Amino acid sequence: MEERKIVAVATTEKVFLFNSIGIEALIIEEEKLEKEIEKLILEGIEIFLVSENLDLQLSDLREKYADKAYPVFLLLPIDFPTSGKGTRKIEKDVEMAIGVNIFKGE
Repeated sequence: MEERKIVAVATTEKVFLFNSIGIEALIIEEEKLEKEIEKLILEGIEIFLVSENLDLQLSDLREKYADKAYPVFLLLPIDFPTSGKGTRKIEKDVEMAIGVNIFKGE
């Protein structure tokens, strides 16, 4: 059996859509997010698909692991309409990695 490396996390049942493509999906209450994510990291989860509305609750964890390759936190509009935070973060990360903004004008 292949080891799981990716988990989708949100606060509503909309996250279960990820189960249909083979990604484990979890509903986690905002107050318990940091503790539960830390537990999952210790279990070997490397990539987290996280609802954008949980961005603030994730800030300490992102800062803690900022200088490491894993875990990766990708913000997606899972629970609510997009705020654009996730897209801006990906644009910033790609620009930092390759030195140019390839998304300019989009």
